[in-house]
Amino acid sequence: MRMRYIYFFMKFTLPYALHVFFKRIKTLNPPKERLGRTFFVANHPSSFMDPLIPAAMNNPVVHFMARADIYEGLLKHVYHNTHILPIYRQQDGGDGQKKNEEVFQWVAQEVKRKKNILVFAEGFTDDVFIRSLKPLKKGFARMAFIALEELNWEEPVYLQAFGMNYTHPQKFRSEILMSYGERILLNDFREEYEQNPKKVIADVTKLGEDLLLKEMTHLENREQSHFHENIMRLTRKGMHYENSDFSIPLEERFRYSQRLANRLNTQNDEVLTTLKDALAHYFRELEAKNINENDVFEFVEKGKISNSKMYLFNIFFAPLALLGLLHGWISYFVIKPKVERSFKRSVFWSSVKIVGSHFITGIYNVLLLVPFYIFVYPSVLSGLLYLVLITGPSFIIFHKWINNWKSINRRKKISISSLTVLADRRMQIIRNLDSFFPDNNDEFHKN
Repeated sequence: MRMRYIYFFMKFTLPYALHVFFKRIKTLNPPKERLGRTFFVANHPSSFMDPLIPAAMNNPVVHFMARADIYEGLLKHVYHNTHILPIYRQQDGGDGQKKNEEVFQWVAQEVKRKKNILVFAEGFTDDVFIRSLKPLKKGFARMAFIALEELNWEEPVYLQAFGMNYTHPQKFRSEILMSYGERILLNDFREEYEQNPKKVIADVTKLGEDLLLKEMTHLENREQSHFHENIMRLTRKGMHYENSDFSIPLEERFRYSQRLANRLNTQNDEVLTTLKDALAHYFRELEAKNINENDVFEFVEKGKISNSKMYLFNIFFAPLALLGLLHGWISYFVIKPKVERSFKRSVFWSSVKIVGSHFITGIYNVLLLVPFYIFVYPSVLSGLLYLVLITGPSFIIFHKWINNWKSINRRKKISISSLTVLADRRMQIIRNLDSFFPDNNDEFHKN
């Protein structure tokens, strides 16, 4: 079998859980082959979430590299059957380099069998989500050329960049765009590699970095992250999980995010200081007054804010929200708080919640087939169809139903005078934004 059993199970069941968590999942230039001796080099913005999505949602069957300190004990069997291979990091000490040589030989044998390798070459994930690429480690290039040597350079081995672009990896009903770049045949480097392997490994590492930068949003100055995010929130054209015009296709919003970052990368910081401070002050004031940017936007567009749509939604969909509570209470009231208490680093929360809900809530809902069979309709097939069609959508509605009541209660306390002041400030900032990033600027809008 081409896939080990846990990987196989997750490959065909996890997409359901991912589609519940994410509102939209899109892939650009997706590879069509399941097997193909390709080293996919990717950015690493969200820890365990990053390998889950491409493995479940895209065709290539991949093996991952993960920190060796988790690859021990009973979990070793689980990781082995989830296609996870250990990698030893310098900061972990010990004879990691020697052990990595053994791992690289292991990888070479997998590549011989036409397996793909997915490497998150930054090596670690930031505690705070930032749209930026850290310098890549050389491991993926070394592994690729070791594999080519094992193959006597007789079979093609490829390098392909793979960008993970979230609107926000920890927010329920956010979005993800995966972007695959140009595929490079590494066999073409044979002559250079045989003359100077260290130089070629360094060159291919740099090549992987350059290719990857084309497939993601990258801020060279990481301190510009809030500024970049605030601009996207106000223009509503970018990759913000909440303050966006979702009628604009996700790919277009991703390209806007890239162009905006590229502009900030080339702009003198001093020129933008006033605008940066104004945006920061505006969003601090929103937070202090417990007002959402969407509230101000609605007030600017309509001259008022109304809760009517939320009331109608909650009244009309109350029965489905109750079904969502029935099917998803373990995820919402047990797994969610348990994970957030157990993991100090929030970058692990969303992925652990998804996997935990996938198994624990999944088992609970399968057990609900017993009362369904006895009291509703005596058909296992109908029960399974009900779970597929109702469980996920009803939980999404339940989550929105809860958030609507929270928003209604919050918005009741907002004064019109506060909205008026904030709306004026918002429009002034947008006018200033247009002078720096004009909508009719062809350079800013070209791909």
